[in-house]
Amino acid sequence: MDDPTQNTVKPIPVSREEQERKEILRQYRKLIETWHTQKTVQDRWEVRKAFKMAAEAHKDMRRKSGEPFIFHPLAVATIVAGEMGLGKTSIISALLHDTVEDTDITLEVIENIFGKKVARIIDGLTKIEGISETASTSAQAATIKKVLFSLSDDVRVILIKLADRLHNMRTLDSMPRLKQLKIASETLYIYAPLAHRLGLYEIKTELEELSFKYQNPEAYKKIRAGINQLRPELLRRFETFKKPLEEEIKKSGKKIKLNLREKSGYSIWVNMKKKEINFEDVYLTPVVELIVDTPPETEKIECWSAYTLITNTFKSTGNKLVDLISRPKANGYSAIHAMVMAPGGFWVKVQIRSERMDEIAKKGYAAYWKYKNNIDDNGLEKWLERTKELLWNSDDEAIPFLDAFQNDLFSDDIYVFTPKGDLITLPAGSTVLDFAYAIHTDLGNKSIGANVNHKLVSVDFKLRTGDQVEIITSKKQKPSEKQLDFVKTTRAKTWIKKAIKAERRKYVAEGESIFKQICSSLKAEQKNCDVKVLKEKLGFNDNVDFYYFLATGKIGLKEIKSILFPQNERKRIWKSMLPLNFSFYKKRSGKKENLLTGKGITKENLDYVISHCCNPIPGDDVVGIKKPDGKNEIHKTDCPEAIKLMSQFGKSVSNPKWGENEDVLFLAGIKLIAKNDIGLIKELTTVISDDFSVNIKKFNLETAGEIVTAEILIYVKNLKMLNGIIKKLRKKNNVIKVTRMENF
Repeated sequence: MDDPTQNTVKPIPVSREEQERKEILRQYRKLIETWHTQKTVQDRWEVRKAFKMAAEAHKDMRRKSGEPFIFHPLAVATIVAGEMGLGKTSIISALLHDTVEDTDITLEVIENIFGKKVARIIDGLTKIEGISETASTSAQAATIKKVLFSLSDDVRVILIKLADRLHNMRTLDSMPRLKQLKIASETLYIYAPLAHRLGLYEIKTELEELSFKYQNPEAYKKIRAGINQLRPELLRRFETFKKPLEEEIKKSGKKIKLNLREKSGYSIWVNMKKKEINFEDVYLTPVVELIVDTPPETEKIECWSAYTLITNTFKSTGNKLVDLISRPKANGYSAIHAMVMAPGGFWVKVQIRSERMDEIAKKGYAAYWKYKNNIDDNGLEKWLERTKELLWNSDDEAIPFLDAFQNDLFSDDIYVFTPKGDLITLPAGSTVLDFAYAIHTDLGNKSIGANVNHKLVSVDFKLRTGDQVEIITSKKQKPSEKQLDFVKTTRAKTWIKKAIKAERRKYVAEGESIFKQICSSLKAEQKNCDVKVLKEKLGFNDNVDFYYFLATGKIGLKEIKSILFPQNERKRIWKSMLPLNFSFYKKRSGKKENLLTGKGITKENLDYVISHCCNPIPGDDVVGIKKPDGKNEIHKTDCPEAIKLMSQFGKSVSNPKWGENEDVLFLAGIKLIAKNDIGLIKELTTVISDDFSVNIKKFNLETAGEIVTAEILIYVKNLKMLNGIIKKLRKKNNVIKVTRMENF
């Protein structure tokens, strides 16, 4: 008898096209399933029509990964529907967001079929064409600025753009390394802060985590490994905290859910660097969410009642109590934050929110709009209105504008009062002058000081929550460049710059005349005496500033001559790679060798400068960024300054590699905390100088009681040597902590 297991029917082979067709339909069904807002038969029909149009338009197109392009708009639409909770118009716009740019479909066609709202949103999402990347403008920065301008029409443009960026980050593996770094940098510098400001906590967290994965893969892997290793201990601590509290909740009869919030690898890494503490201290402090089931009318009382339950159960530290219910953040976030001591002697961070507050915390603007009628405060709408005003009144180039705008995105808020008791919300660190401009432009332009809590202060005085401010003005006062150094808000900076620009325009004619005279005296041809080239070389954003500086004598013949006819250009040798304060410990060989090599980088046409913001050394993962002045700066890939520069000058990024040269040493920094024992310095210098034959450039030591803090600068060959020194120092009995310093 035949074995029945051998008589199975072989499956019919399915073509790749058929597999992809089935997957496209599966993803479309997933989109419909995640669409939770109210929808009619007509709404479903319109979304299906948009899907068919997008699928047909992109049918012959594929992404870098090789998958059909239609997967991308389907994924973006699913994020918009499911993770943001938006409706029909946003879903249709997400499905069609790439059609105008990448296919033959026009905005007019989309408007005729789907209406003006969809067409306007898609127009806001379409990239700008024909923008050249110069010293003051990058195509990406200009694109982002255009997207921000769409806030004036419809905030859904920003939300869809964030969904688009999130899916791009989720599929970044297929991109080359440099492309990954560029996109991750843009994400960390603009998109994650923007998601934060719009209250999209979960999306903001994922954008940061994915950026961290590509910016610093080694640190990311170590953090993830640490999380996997210590998660059982974190869960044990959560259960220790949860058990007695659940008993109290049960006695009270209240409906309260307890959730353990997972910390992201990026947030752990930032806290480790910022507070100079180890992984365990950050990760093993549980963050617990208490979600109170209560209607909006009673949520404040019920949240404070839940806080009372916690403090009746555990000991709290009063100085960690933060009330964000009485005064929510500008993005709509509202909660009570507290810190309590759990059984076993560990701290627990507690966040108390109602279900409404929790939905706003997770989904941000979409949920905020849903609950708008139940919210007393309209901080998010005020921020959006303020942003619209800034966008339309800013004449900055894309990059200076984005720098100023980004500073506002992540700042916390303070709340100050006018003389009549009206409440004004400002970013933390704002000054009297910021307050004046928040009230009225003319008031800011004429401000000379203020009475803060009945005390006379200057315009650069930093305000705190609860201050009452009365502005003092003078008709003779004018905005000045010095004010830009201390104002915090983009609004203040924008109006100060506009006033300064208006004043400088008076000098343009005189500056043009002087420029012609200089060109004539130098006998420079018109094509060589180019305003655009000179402006970029001297670092000016526009012609007005260039002519103003000429007219006022701040630049002249000498500066222009040095650019047009460089006579004493220094030799570009490999030594320019080293820090300015570099000195040789070993005698240098006569070879002029490039220690950094990469595509498009040669010793003949580029200078290499090791940046002082992160001080990379051989072994570090580095990136080269060509600045407008022609120099190629070398940064660590996760350096904040590099992230900013890569987001702005993406086309000028290179992937240099460290060469090997035993005769060259690099400056590195170590920070050490130890007990103030006799012979400590000798022990430290023995490890550094004797065990590793390393020269010490600088040794700063401060004592506070029995604790010593030392900052040591040494010359090393590479990261392996530096890590070896740090590892051996950590083994000393009197040493408490050793870390690498990057900024010194």
